[in-house]
Amino acid sequence: MAAFPMFPGTGAGPTAPPLAMASPAGGGSMAPPAALVLPASVGSENLASMPRIAARMNPSSFNQAPQMSIMRMAGQLIQLDGQGSLGLKCSEGGVVNLSSGGIAPSLGGLLNHKVEIIGSKLQDGNITAACALPLTADCELGLWDDFVKLSNDPRLRHLFEPLES
Repeated sequence: MAAFPMFPGTGAGPTAPPLAMASPAGGGSMAPPAALVLPASVGSENLASMPRIAARMNPSSFNQAPQMSIMRMAGQLIQLDGQGSLGLKCSEGGVVNLSSGGIAPSLGGLLNHKVEIIGSKLQDGNITAACALPLTADCELGLWDDFVKLSNDPRLRHLFEPLES
């Protein structure tokens, strides 16, 4: 069997063909599993212009964060009313409202999907979203919440903070 290198030209990598090239018993091309097909991200081009690395938050840490904090939060994107207001339903049951500015008008394709919202906290406690990254349907939001709690623990915080250059 011929090797299909993970890194072309290096010879390094597994000897099995990549998933997209694998053939089912009947021949033909095999499509990736449905769990791997995600909607497109929205606003990812805005990440390069963010003033600093966004801190991961859950509703508890978000409520304690100062106004204009750059943050990222995971949850299910939901519609709050019939007028198009959106919110982020988080693992602990909290819902954080998204402001109507930023990329909010472009988020319709991610409605009812699990997403990571990257943006800033407004004075009224809403999020203005700069980017929305889709997460897989089987993403466990409770683990996100546990991660945020660990990363905010004073004894462990230094392990999760970005290194200064």
